[in-house]
Amino acid sequence: MKDKLTHEVEILGRSVSVLLITGLLLTAGASAALLSSFGTVTGDANVDQSITVNSEDANEESFEQDWSFSGVVAGESVTDVNTIQNNLGTEQEVYFDGQVSNTPGDSDDEYVDSGDAYMAEHLLIENGVTFAEAPGEGIAEVEYALHDDQPAVRAYAEEQGEDGEISAGVWFDVDGTLEEGETEVTVKGKEGNKHSQTNPDWVYLVIEVTEEDSELDEGHYMLIDATVSEDTVTWEGQKFEGNDAALLKITNYDSAKQKEDYEFAREDDEDGNAERYEYDSDDVEGAKIYHAGTATGTENDGDDQVFEVFYTDFKLDGESLMTPVNFAEDEEVTVPSGDSEFGTVIDFKLAAYPGDYGFDLGVHPKE
Repeated sequence: MKDKLTHEVEILGRSVSVLLITGLLLTAGASAALLSSFGTVTGDANVDQSITVNSEDANEESFEQDWSFSGVVAGESVTDVNTIQNNLGTEQEVYFDGQVSNTPGDSDDEYVDSGDAYMAEHLLIENGVTFAEAPGEGIAEVEYALHDDQPAVRAYAEEQGEDGEISAGVWFDVDGTLEEGETEVTVKGKEGNKHSQTNPDWVYLVIEVTEEDSELDEGHYMLIDATVSEDTVTWEGQKFEGNDAALLKITNYDSAKQKEDYEFAREDDEDGNAERYEYDSDDVEGAKIYHAGTATGTENDGDDQVFEVFYTDFKLDGESLMTPVNFAEDEEVTVPSGDSEFGTVIDFKLAAYPGDYGFDLGVHPKE
């Protein structure tokens, strides 16, 4: 047998061992018997857009929001309000950029320097909205404005002899804990033309009481200081420092918390006023803080009054929730998870050249 395997045959003019040919055939046969794959896992992913502007649809194709104004007299201001939605569970870095084009006289379209004809700023309200509430004959307005070259929220309230709560301000969704002697709310304001006050009339915190040893029923409450006289309001002992601090019960929090203003469903007393609860520091210390807000206005006075405050900043425990953003520069901004309102104000100079001005605002992912 060995002699047969060592016998040589002639292939293409060369002598080749029969043993070599047999080995090649065996190797080929063994290779053909091996698996080519242990298996395949297949799948697909439908990816939504992470940051959207003015849309509930997370499948927008563009990050840009375009708008324009016309018919504005030089020396006037125009404002615009938008919402930026961060659909991720964590804060993200984005950047804004803004451009303006105009057609002065009969010249061609051209981009002009922001300092030539106008001043423009954004103001980002982190996880927050502006609100105005005026029942009866009252007047309440809230808008974005430039005040002393600073972007601000203008809160205006006017009571015309009617009872009721008339107010305007800013409301935030927050994540905090009420701690005695540590929780601070700081509101920076500037006086208006019709009201010399620079501080808010009210500061609000919406809390949840869950401690079993509390004398209060478990649930949500509004902690309010209605006589704010300083920029900073500190939680001390049984109440805020103001003389008219109060704790109000919220009776329908699950539905009311979705509203864009401060009018939560509050429990009323026999006279139709908000029910005020007696409490001490142990009852509410450590409570979860869900919302914070500030407002200017009047409550149940029945007298003709006018209030106007320009809010420039709001801080909870030192963290600012109102971020100014320059319009003309590519500026990176941290956007928290959820929805945040941001306003734009363009203040045209008196000597602005007449013509049509168009504005493009871009919101882009961080490069």
